[in-house]
Amino acid sequence: MFENPRVLERIIEYTYLAMTWIAAFTCLVRTDYNFAFGLFGYYYWVSRINSAQVTRTLIVTNAALIVFDIIWLLTAASHWGEEMDNAPIWNSTSGIRSFAVFFSSINILVKFIGVGALYLLTRNLQRHPDHDNVALNSADYLGGGDPYGQKQSMNPYGGNPSYNPNQGGGYPSYSPNQSYNPG
Repeated sequence: MFENPRVLERIIEYTYLAMTWIAAFTCLVRTDYNFAFGLFGYYYWVSRINSAQVTRTLIVTNAALIVFDIIWLLTAASHWGEEMDNAPIWNSTSGIRSFAVFFSSINILVKFIGVGALYLLTRNLQRHPDHDNVALNSADYLGGGDPYGQKQSMNPYGGNPSYNPNQGGGYPSYSPNQSYNPG
């Protein structure tokens, strides 16, 4: 299952979407750079041309983000659960702070899953270098396919195969001074 590049690509795509959604909620409490990096990683992933280069870049980026999140958990988050005698407002927000710490920890796990999928895909690409661009283009990847039929048509103008502006076929032509007669 995890040897299939399509499955790995979907896992990577969903980890970036999950990272972004989780960070959207934790942004309510803390300044969370994961939102911006989640969107960046998702865009970088779905618009890639060279899968091997993109996967290496995203592995390094996610590894750095994991390190930064662990540092944040060890420093700032370790004090977020403390109650203070002189700060009733701070004490009243302990639930939302615990929410942010919990989901920040979940976000680290999501990033580990993404790095694992990126690593497996990189290993797969090293074994099969002829499949470097196993991903579909972004329109196909997102389910759009070829909505205008430009790839199926042998017509260099795309779209309607019978349309060729040089031959006048396919679409009726008339000058503004003539009346249109469809027959």
